[in-house]
Amino acid sequence: MPVLRRALLLAVVAGFLAHVLVFDFVTDDAYISFRYAENLARQGALEFNLGERVEGFTNFLWTVTLGGLLALGAPPEISSRVLSAACGVLTLLLTLRLARRSDASPLQLVAPALLAALPGFAAWSSGGLETALFTALGVLGVSLVAGDRFVAAGGVFALSAMTRPEGALLFAAAAAAELVHTRRLNLRLYAAFLVPFAAFYAWRFWYFGHPFPNTFYIKATAGGTSLARGGRYLLGFVRESGLWLVALLLVFYRARDRRVALHTCVLLPLYALYLASVGGDFMALHRFLVPVAPYLALIVHDCLMGRRWLRVAAPALIALAVSNAARVDRATLGFFGARDGIDSIAYLRKFADDRVIIGRWMRENLPADTYIAVGGAGALPYASGLRTLDSFGLTDSHIAHHVRPAGDRPGHQKIAPLQYLLERKPDLICFPQIAALKQHGYRNVCMRPPGLDAPYCCLMRGDRKLGPL
Repeated sequence: MPVLRRALLLAVVAGFLAHVLVFDFVTDDAYISFRYAENLARQGALEFNLGERVEGFTNFLWTVTLGGLLALGAPPEISSRVLSAACGVLTLLLTLRLARRSDASPLQLVAPALLAALPGFAAWSSGGLETALFTALGVLGVSLVAGDRFVAAGGVFALSAMTRPEGALLFAAAAAAELVHTRRLNLRLYAAFLVPFAAFYAWRFWYFGHPFPNTFYIKATAGGTSLARGGRYLLGFVRESGLWLVALLLVFYRARDRRVALHTCVLLPLYALYLASVGGDFMALHRFLVPVAPYLALIVHDCLMGRRWLRVAAPALIALAVSNAARVDRATLGFFGARDGIDSIAYLRKFADDRVIIGRWMRENLPADTYIAVGGAGALPYASGLRTLDSFGLTDSHIAHHVRPAGDRPGHQKIAPLQYLLERKPDLICFPQIAALKQHGYRNVCMRPPGLDAPYCCLMRGDRKLGPL
C-alpha cells in the first residue's frame, strides 16, 4: 500500500476511535451478559441466578468470551468496550478489503471512512454489547466466501450465529448468493456452518431446555404491533443515517464485485423484513442495523465508481457524513429521554450508571440473601450481586412462557403479574410499583446512595428487616 494511502487509512482508524470515545458508555442490557459471565467465571455456571438455568441472553459467544477474560482478571465493564472497539477497527479493515477487490484507487477508502463516521457504528463499538463482534464476523464471512475460502467462511458464520441468532440469516444470505453465483450447491460451505452450529444448538437445548432464548418468547407474541413499530424503526434509520442520499446515488450504481453485490441484494431485504417482524429496538442509533452498515457503505463506493465525473464528489460526501455524524451525536448525547420510543445515548448511559450506584449501595448495606424484583435486569443485579426476579421476563422462564404480552416495546412486552410476585415473595420490588402490593404487606422504602440525583424507592416486605431500610 502506498505511503499516502496508508496515512489516509490511519487517519480513518484514528477518526473512528475518536468517534467511539465520544460515546464510551455501557448500556444496562450489557450488564445482563456481565452477570452471566461473572457466574460462569467464578462459579462455572452459565446462569443469571445460581441454580436457575434460563437463557436470558442472545449472545452466547460474547458472554463466554467476557467470562473467559474475567477469569484472566479483566472486568467486563472494561474488556467489553476494548474488545468492541477492536472489532470495529477490524470491520473497517475488512470493508476496505472488500472495496479493494474492485478498486485499486484511493477511493477504496470511501467505504471505511463513511462507516467510521456513522454514529450508530461508533456508538455500538462501545456500549458493552456484542454488536461490533457480530458485525465483524458477518463481514469476515462474506470476505472469505468472496475469496473462495468456504470452509473458513462456514465456520465464521457459525460463530456469528453463536454470537446472535441473526447469524443464521447472514449465513442464509451468503449461501443463497453463492448458489445464484455458481448455480450449484456449495456443500463445503453448508457443512462448515451446520456441523459446529448443530453441535452448539444441541448443547444449548440440553442445557437450557428450550429451543430458543427467552427473548424469542417475549418478542414473538407481540403480533402486528411489532410489525408497525419495526417499520417505523427502519424509516428512522433511513432519516437519521442519511440513506436518502444513498437512494439518490443508486441511479449511478454499477456492481463492481458480483459476489459481494449478490450477497448485499439478498441480505438487505431479508434483514429488514426480520427487523420489522420483531419490532426493531428501543436503543439509540439503530444498533440492530449496524451489522448491515458495511454493505451500505460499499454500495456508496460502487455508486461513486460507476461514473468517472462523480468520483470527485467523494471528499464532499465524506465531509457531509462527518457533519451529519456531529449533528446526530449532539442530538443523542444532549437529550435525556426518548423520541418515538427510542432512548437516547444520554438516557441509556445515565440509566445504567445510576443503577450501578444503587446496586453497589445494596451490596454494601443489604443482607446477602436479599431477593429483589427489578424492571432493569442489568446493572443493578450485576452491581448488587443479589438474587433477582426480572419483572420483564428476560431472565425468568415463567414470565417468558406463560404471561401474555401487555405492550409493544421490544424486550418489555411482558411484565410479572401481581399473583406471580406474591408467589415469589421478593423482599424488595423495584420497578413501576403495583399499588395492590401494599394490601399484601409491602410498604414504601427509599435509598439515598451518594452520587444519585434523587432517592430510589421500592416496596419492601413488611416482615423483613433489610439493613438500614
